[in-house]
Formats: sequence, structure tokens, C-alpha cells
Amino acid sequence: MEFLAVAILVLLQRYWSGPLPLSGSINVTEWLAFAARLPGSEMLIYVVSVFVPAFIVWLISNSISDTLLGILYFFVCIGVLMACIDRVDIAVLFDQAHQELNLLDDEPDTVALESRFSDIALMQQRQLHLDVTIYLFWCLLFGPAGAILCLFNRVFCDQLESDSQHDDKVGIEAEQNSALPLRVQYWLEWPSARINIMIMMLVGQFNTGWSIFTESLVDFQTDALHWLVLAYHSGVSRQTSDSLEDFKAQQVVYLEECEQFFNRQCMGWIGFAAVFAIFE
Repeated sequence: MEFLAVAILVLLQRYWSGPLPLSGSINVTEWLAFAARLPGSEMLIYVVSVFVPAFIVWLISNSISDTLLGILYFFVCIGVLMACIDRVDIAVLFDQAHQELNLLDDEPDTVALESRFSDIALMQQRQLHLDVTIYLFWCLLFGPAGAILCLFNRVFCDQLESDSQHDDKVGIEAEQNSALPLRVQYWLEWPSARINIMIMMLVGQFNTGWSIFTESLVDFQTDALHWLVLAYHSGVSRQTSDSLEDFKAQQVVYLEECEQFFNRQCMGWIGFAAVFAIFE
């Protein structure tokens, strides 16, 4: 059932227009505010804030996994994934880039527009990784409880970072309290990012992608987005140009290649989910 839910969410991520149904329907901040008022250590508050909701969802989903031939469990997976995923319409990004390219008529603007095109790769991979595939991966492993764990831990870490930015003086104790949640977030992101890199290697340039994939497997410090962007650029080639007309023509080709590569990457995730379901 997890495979079907993941496959549907990948297709919705690529072709759905606007926010997903149920997106943002889980009030995480209210639960975190409730947990923060509990007496006890920072560790206890963190466990209640993040792991208790995931455990509750695991109990519920496990109890209904065999109900109605698993159909009820399937809808729970779909609903939880939709509620967790906060997607950005990638098609809109491509349309905006094409419109900017058509309006370009001044040579100096090429520098700014080339930077804008470079940002598309970053936004694509950040959106696909942090807001989509991390939930899909952990849903494949642990069902909807895995997606809930990722969601609550991410919001918890975002609140920690927001609080630290507002406080000019962050003590050693506060840094120690935030170290574990941030480390958990890093390891939640690590495997799904490597799956993304592996898929980009398979649907892009295998030789170049293989070296990036193998290097990323032995790296346990660098942010996942760094490797994702490297893998993306290894699969999508880009050329420099001397004139404005050449720049326009090459960027049109580049945008088309980016969109096709993104489509193959999405289909690659469906293939991974299918293989995972077979060997599960």
C-alpha cells in the first residue's frame, strides 16, 4: 500500500496544479506549544514533541493495516503524505523562466537571468528533497508514522533556528539542546538524498553521477543539498554563450532539458518505490 501511495504522490507532485488537498492541515505548532509547557527536561520535551505523535500514528495505522483489505490504511497513507507535503508548483517555475527569457532584450540582463536559471536547479532539488521525497522515503520504511516523524522534527528544528536568530546571546546549554534535533534531522535527510542522487545518476550521466554518488556515501557532514545540486548539474549539461541570441537559444534548450530530467527523476522515484515494495 505504501508503494501505491508514494506513486500517487509523485505524480501529484509533478502534475497537480496548486497546493495538494489536506496540505498543511496538521497543526504541528500547536502540539509543539503544548509539549513545551510540560514539566521536565529539554530531552523529554523533544521526545514528546516529535516521537509521541509518530508513535500514536504508528499505533493507529498498524491497527487498521488489515482492515477492509488494507484500503483504509492506504487512504491514511495518502492523507498523511498530502498533509505533510508542502509543494511548490515546478511547472510554474519553468513557465516564469520562459516568460523572462522571451522578454529579455538587453545584453546586461543575461547575467541576472543566468543566475535565475541556476536557481531553478537549487529550487527543484530543495523542493523535491526537503518537501517531498524525504516523506516518501520514510513512509516506505515505516508507513505514515515515518512521514509524521519527519514533519514534526523538521518544524521543531525550524523553531529552534528561529528562536536562536531572535536571541543575540545563545548559551552553550541552548546549543546543546538543539544539537540532537538537528542531528536527527540530518540523518532523516541523509538516506533520501542519496536515493535522489542515485536516481539522478541512473536517469542522467551515469559515469559522472557515479563518482558523485560514491563520494556522497562516505560524507556524513556536508549538507545534502550540496550533493543534490552537484548530481543535478552532472545530469543536465549547460553551455556558455557569447551573444544574446545564442544565450536565448541555449537557455531554451537548457530549460527543456531541466524539465525532462525532472520528469525522469520523478519516474525514477516510482521505480524505486516499486523495487522497494518487491524486496520488502
